[in-house]
Amino acid sequence: MTEILRRTFVQADLDRFGRVSGGDGLIHTDPEYAAATPFGHTLVQGMMLVGLMERAVATVAPTRRDTRLDVTFVAPVGPGMAVVIRQVDDADPPRFEAAADGKVVLVATLEPIDQGR
Repeated sequence: MTEILRRTFVQADLDRFGRVSGGDGLIHTDPEYAAATPFGHTLVQGMMLVGLMERAVATVAPTRRDTRLDVTFVAPVGPGMAVVIRQVDDADPPRFEAAADGKVVLVATLEPIDQGR
């Protein structure tokens, strides 16, 4: 697997993203609140992870009009966790995954767009 991108989010990233996107739920922006949840810490907003995946995919598979990015969230990501995005295979379209602390957290594929819609 080829590593494409690596990023470690910190709490300030979650706070800023929450302010500009409206994704400012307490699970993302209030460490004290989040500490009392089953996760034990704040969580990186899903759309921030999707944006990171989109950036990584664009470096190896530039925008194609005939595909869309299909993502599946597998596990939560907290601040301080290094997110590593890798290309899983050379299939057409290619598959990608993001891992944090050695655990897959997001998988993505470029899927053909149904031109009949």
